Amino acid sequence: MATGITIQDITDMARDMLYATKWRWNPKKEQHEETGEPDWPARNRAIGRFLEIAKLDNKVRDELAIGKAEMRKMQLNTGPKFDTIQEWTEWMETQHEVTMQERAQAAKEMRVIAAGRQIAQEEGPEAVERYRKLAEDAGVTGDEPDDDEVKPPPAGR
Repeated sequence: MATGITIQDITDMARDMLYATKWRWNPKKEQHEETGEPDWPARNRAIGRFLEIAKLDNKVRDELAIGKAEMRKMQLNTGPKFDTIQEWTEWMETQHEVTMQERAQAAKEMRVIAAGRQIAQEEGPEAVERYRKLAEDAGVTGDEPDDDEVKPPPAGR
């Protein structure tokens, strides 16, 4: 589709065709002149165009009027489709688990960031770099479980 042409432009042209009249060459004036007589083939084509436009579904009409790139921005991802409520419930439960894991990871990362900022505030950026190097040398990657996540050994050992 040509950029800048809207559905309104197309319908305006078709509307003008509904009132088309025949033209004839006037040899005395050496130009075409409107006769006022209806041009039925052009008018029939206009009706055909209107019928074609009416058949377009809403998406195509929106793409013509708004533009395909803008339509892509308006598409919502509503997730997968399910045949039964049971399938949806099972999927939602797994989504809840995923969300809780992501929240736990985000909380852990926020604690690390907060600790780093506290060190930077209290001791300065040099201390932050020194602690980072010490952790790196010790093999600490930041993926280790926090103290509250470590389970105590079983009793009797």
